[in-house]
Amino acid sequence: MFSLILTALLIQGGTATEGEAVRSAETAAVSKAAATEDLERKVCRTFRVTGSRAKRERVCMTRAQWIAHERETRDEAGRVTNTGVCSNAEMCSGG
Repeated sequence: MFSLILTALLIQGGTATEGEAVRSAETAAVSKAAATEDLERKVCRTFRVTGSRAKRERVCMTRAQWIAHERETRDEAGRVTNTGVCSNAEMCSGG
């Protein structure tokens, strides 16, 4: 990993010393570990239940699961918006 970072710095014309390259590699490794831990952290959200003024539902998932859920929801909404809810035009038009 060190040689890869040092090579990249040399290709870009950088004059990093060996110590600077090692520190940047360590910083990158720590950042990646922190990001992984952040994605595994549990996050709870509260939603209103449709049809009720007072009832709430609490949903808990990891941050990675929330990101995937939001992406799937956004993709599905885009699909429905772009193609319509019914993909069979004859059936949907009622005749």
